[in-house]
Amino acid sequence: MLNRRSLKKINITTRNALCVPLRTKDKTIGVIEVINSLHKDGYVEDDLTLLTILADYAAIAINNRDLYRQARFKVKQLSAIYNISQIAHHTDSIQVLQEKTIKIINDGLIVDKISIVLFDEKIKEFKFAAASGIPEHVIRDGKITLQNNVFSYILNNGFGVYSRDIDSDIRFTANKKLRYSSKSFISVPILNKEKIIGFISVTEQKENKKFSRDDLNYMETISQEFNETYQHLIL
Repeated sequence: MLNRRSLKKINITTRNALCVPLRTKDKTIGVIEVINSLHKDGYVEDDLTLLTILADYAAIAINNRDLYRQARFKVKQLSAIYNISQIAHHTDSIQVLQEKTIKIINDGLIVDKISIVLFDEKIKEFKFAAASGIPEHVIRDGKITLQNNVFSYILNNGFGVYSRDIDSDIRFTANKKLRYSSKSFISVPILNKEKIIGFISVTEQKENKKFSRDDLNYMETISQEFNETYQHLIL
């Protein structure tokens, strides 16, 4: 709702106003406010009735949009769970699991860069296990640093992160910023019995879209399912 300070900034003097809630069932999801009627007598009861009716229709439309978005996300999430879980029934290759997981991620988010990093027990370091859109020499020779960057942040906090703007995000070092042309980024831990054994990261979503919390939740679902299948394959 516009307050007096906001109205002053845009040089509007309030003579009269109507404000009605946007409600779905027992939940208020917003308001509609109109100011300064063109009629000399200001707003009347009929105006309030009309605005209330419009607010009811708007609330239904907004709620239906949110329900549709939630349904689409659920379908995408369940599809990813099913597709990754099926991999173990058709192969015993970890490389195939990694490649198919990358394809599933790309089908769901349509991104240019995807990386899977796993902890190597032999050398006691994290290293690239598989990637898409990243140069081969980086995958083969690239060193995974764990100081003052997003991986160290995840290790310290135990949960995934997403950024809508890498340039202004303190979790990303200058070196990390130079590596990507897109400002939006997601990285999630691969957790096994509450221990972080790797990371899955995505960036450079096509059409220059920014990642959302739904996208982060999607990646967390994929990471969880990846780990379950991965643990099955290494037994």
